[in-house]
Amino acid sequence: IEVFLQVNLSESSGRQGFSENEVVKAAGEIETLAHLHLLGLMTILPLSPSMPNHYWFSRMVDLRAQINPQLKLSMGMSGDFYDAIVAGTNFIRVGESLFGPRSSQKN
Repeated sequence: IEVFLQVNLSESSGRQGFSENEVVKAAGEIETLAHLHLLGLMTILPLSPSMPNHYWFSRMVDLRAQINPQLKLSMGMSGDFYDAIVAGTNFIRVGESLFGPRSSQKN
């Protein structure tokens, strides 16, 4: 099974995922498992980013280089996908751009 590890770069309570230190260890552990293949890393920016998008996406690029430069990156959503593409993402998630806001956000 190909997997991505989610990284919570800002360690904010509104997001899930490994911290940068935890993901390095988790990536090493996954490589020892016969039925899992680490395909890449993914992140979602903080709900209220304190830094520009490029800052967060650059950290993911650096983290990938530290773990394995061949890993894919999944970063960028409907509101920030352009910055993610410029930073070098391989995958983006643009559901809201295609389908509109989630039903819980429609008011």
